[in-house]
Amino acid sequence: MHRFSIVALVASASLVVVAGCGRPPAAPGAPVVSVQTLDEKAAAVRLQGTIYEVRLAPEKIGELDAAKLANADFSKLPPELANSRPLYQVDQQVSLAGDRIMVGTQEPMITNSRTTNTGQKINTVQYNSVGAIFDFKAERVSPKQLQVTSNIEMSTKTESPVEISPGVNSSIIRKSTMSLKGTVELGKPSILISADASSRDKDGKAVVYITRLVLGVGAPAGAPGAN
Repeated sequence: MHRFSIVALVASASLVVVAGCGRPPAAPGAPVVSVQTLDEKAAAVRLQGTIYEVRLAPEKIGELDAAKLANADFSKLPPELANSRPLYQVDQQVSLAGDRIMVGTQEPMITNSRTTNTGQKINTVQYNSVGAIFDFKAERVSPKQLQVTSNIEMSTKTESPVEISPGVNSSIIRKSTMSLKGTVELGKPSILISADASSRDKDGKAVVYITRLVLGVGAPAGAPGAN
């Protein structure tokens, strides 16, 4: 899935925010994170990443705070973010020298709808690739820190406000690229935000994507080499 097949494309690049190190103390109830130590000879780390989709009133985009979200409990988000849903998730070892993780599927999209003389409804369907690509590369700068370069490309299908027939909204493919570059502490989450208020959903909401990344020592439970 090196390229996405796109019928209608909305680039979600209105706002990209990154929160990493140097954040304020965690709020009560937030997940407990601990800084981990990477062995000098380690050639890989554990990458845990989740991309969430959130629908917000457009005027609320400016209130998003990546530093606060880095310490938030995503199971108990504030009311304005409570309707978030996880889209893509990865949890595996990645090489410090460079690695790529891809997750995705083929989604059907109705591109046209018509009714025949006999009253039969016929839809024209096209399949498009949606998913996420995590590109990762890092260098060990201290036992607890990595100098990270990571790019995340994602594509997902949403409904637009445009009706192609009564009761049937056209679909669009939203695409976003988020980047994390800088020093990251092992075991502490980094937050990337990409928001698009220029092309809203069928309810007039802005579509926001929040990526939460955590780099750690070792391998996921059940994976070869896991402790």
